[in-house]
Amino acid sequence: MEANLTQEILTQVLSEPPEYLIGTIAGVITWIIMGCLLCKKKIFQTQKRNAEKYAQMGHRIEAELTNVTHHRLNGERYYRGNYRYTVEGKTYERSFSMDGPLPDKIYVYYDRNPKKAFIYNEIRGKYEYLLWFIIPLSVALLTALLFSFLLH
Repeated sequence: MEANLTQEILTQVLSEPPEYLIGTIAGVITWIIMGCLLCKKKIFQTQKRNAEKYAQMGHRIEAELTNVTHHRLNGERYYRGNYRYTVEGKTYERSFSMDGPLPDKIYVYYDRNPKKAFIYNEIRGKYEYLLWFIIPLSVALLTALLFSFLLH
């Protein structure tokens, strides 16, 4: 019975247009490549890992809000704030955008150059898993569309 089910599934898959099969294979290959690259830490170096690393190095500084401006992007309101912080007696200022009201104080993280400090946004890191679905699905759909045009 199991062999019949496998044969039926295989027959159904092979009866579909070839561009669907090629697109599916491209999506699966993309997913595998992403997994290999992630395991080697070549891509998806998250802000969270960097923030934790720099905090352990003592490169986490509290910054204070000095100025706020508002702007719109695609109908959404964003806030841009200038934050001032001091590292080893030298004062720096960076601006950061957020999609909600800006806090008066934030922590900024830096590697070697305090001028290039960044903030860690936990919300952004939570949605990183969506890339595991969006990228392979996009590759599969684009490949299927490309082969659909090429074959017809």
